[in-house]
Amino acid sequence: MIDSINKYATPAAALSAFSAAGFTFIDGNGIEHILQANIEGAAICEVGQLYTMTDPGTPGDPLDPPTYTGDGFHWVVYRHLNENTLPAALLPATVWNSLMPTVRPTDGTIPNQFWL
Repeated sequence: MIDSINKYATPAAALSAFSAAGFTFIDGNGIEHILQANIEGAAICEVGQLYTMTDPGTPGDPLDPPTYTGDGFHWVVYRHLNENTLPAALLPATVWNSLMPTVRPTDGTIPNQFWL
């Protein structure tokens, strides 16, 4: 099994990489999308932008809500249950994968979504 966190400049760049890796489908309108899962053991979650709170606002005041700012990147989390290598098309955007000798960062610089 392998997990990876991938960072792309745009959703289109992510789509292109996952298309090259064979993890996309064409919907009934002819639009290509990244798969969420396949029967071979892959699971993919498009996180999108990573948002962090930049101003807490005033707690309890609906007229002064918290402000969140996106990082401008498109994040995609990839897991494959039956493989232990990443597809070559995903490697250039991989920020972390479970085969790296480093522990997964938890400092808020990457999405903190974990698989259940």
